[in-house]
Amino acid sequence: MEAISVLGARLFCSRSELKKVAWLINYGTDIPHAAHETVKAWNVSILKTAKPPAPTATSFLRYQNLHTEREFCFLQKPVEVEPDDIRIGTAATSKSFHLHCLPEDVTHFVAAIHSARKDLGILDPPLIIWEPSPPSCIESNREAILQAIKEVNVFSPNHEELGRILGRDDAIRLEPSDIMTLAEEIAYRVSTWANKKPHTCIVVRSGRLGCYIRSSMQSSWLSPYWTPSSARVIDPTGAGNAFLGSFAIGYLRTANWIEAGKYGNIGASFVVEQNGTPPLTEGERWNGETVESRLRHYNVGLEENGRE
Repeated sequence: MEAISVLGARLFCSRSELKKVAWLINYGTDIPHAAHETVKAWNVSILKTAKPPAPTATSFLRYQNLHTEREFCFLQKPVEVEPDDIRIGTAATSKSFHLHCLPEDVTHFVAAIHSARKDLGILDPPLIIWEPSPPSCIESNREAILQAIKEVNVFSPNHEELGRILGRDDAIRLEPSDIMTLAEEIAYRVSTWANKKPHTCIVVRSGRLGCYIRSSMQSSWLSPYWTPSSARVIDPTGAGNAFLGSFAIGYLRTANWIEAGKYGNIGASFVVEQNGTPPLTEGERWNGETVESRLRHYNVGLEENGRE
């Protein structure tokens, strides 16, 4: 779903900024033509690794309930991007990085990012967002996950993953009050991280419920753009990935975690409206609407409901 994270960032970029969005990828030898053309139309930078040719990663996903229970497995596993791939093209010059990996790989990726940037003479620290690989989100990995969090700026599991990390058997059915309590437990366990490392945040992506933003200075629950009962919600696949791409752009623009969360919710809102990705038409309209107009509408709704 990393492609959808790229889309999330792309949604908020003007034409002059498109090539600043980069996707580091092992491009499959049999990628469908339609998928290739869709990504090509986004006009972002696609940085292909030099791995041996391999088939495109494919997966099976079935929802037993649109917003909760689902079944997932890879039919063709992806060829993973490796830390040294950060040196391909302009990847290392990025202002933010989205890592989707195991906790034991975080240190290697972060070290590779900093090393590559140092060699290029780039001194400004980047924003590093870690979305933990779902299979690693289990209670036996909790200490490894807590250590990995200290290497990044943003830790962003979804609410199910957060629950499993902390040993909750009912993770799939967590409500906002439960999610906030669990996020506070993680925050307490990594409090020295937040105190010593500037610009840190925990972001719990909670699908139909919205998201919880928790930093040392701010905390807020943000409702989703579309309510779960909305007829506009067709397929939630990839919404969490789109959230993080838009979230990164939001933080780079505003330096505010809550505002970044709003960007994230808007990015997710476009992805859930259809199977696949939203069509792009003239005037930077996605599904016939600009992200700016939707963000304005969202902010008005938050103000009217006293959640601003």
